[in-house]
This record gives sequence, structure tokens and C-alpha cells, in this order.
Amino acid sequence: SFAAFRKSDVSKIENLAEIQIKTSATDLLNRFLKKEKCDIFRIGTRIRQKYPDSYNKLAEDMPDILTTITFSVTAEVEIGRIGQMTIKQ
Repeated sequence: SFAAFRKSDVSKIENLAEIQIKTSATDLLNRFLKKEKCDIFRIGTRIRQKYPDSYNKLAEDMPDILTTITFSVTAEVEIGRIGQMTIKQ
């Protein structure tokens, strides 16, 4: 029953959800940027629009450049309600 949930239980669920979101998002970004070499953030388009001369020099290497991008994923989960029960923080 949800009535048996304590604040510490909700905190554990929030922490686990944050870890899962960060892991899933990181795996997805690694797959698209590093394995598939897919420009999901349209970095090439932005460079081409703002610095066309530089883009023309980089265009051929752009897929390999994508694999060098570093990133960090953060997630913050706050559960405010479980069913009809409001979690008091």
C-alpha cells in the first residue's frame, strides 16, 4: 500500500530514477554520436550557417568529429505524488 511509503522510500526511488535516466540518455547519446555518427544536435548545420568557410573545410570529416564530442548528462527527479497521496518534503 502507498500509505506505507516513507520519505526515505521516495528518496530511494527518485535516486534510482535519476540513475536510470542518466544511464539511458548517456547510452543513447553515445550510440548516436559515437557509433552511428549522427548529428542529432545539428552541430554541422549551425557551423555551416555561422562559419561557412570553416564548415567547408570540416564537412568531409564531420562524422568523425562527432565521435570526439564529450558530454555529461544530469537528471533530477522529484516525486510529488504517488496515486492520491501527496509526498510531503
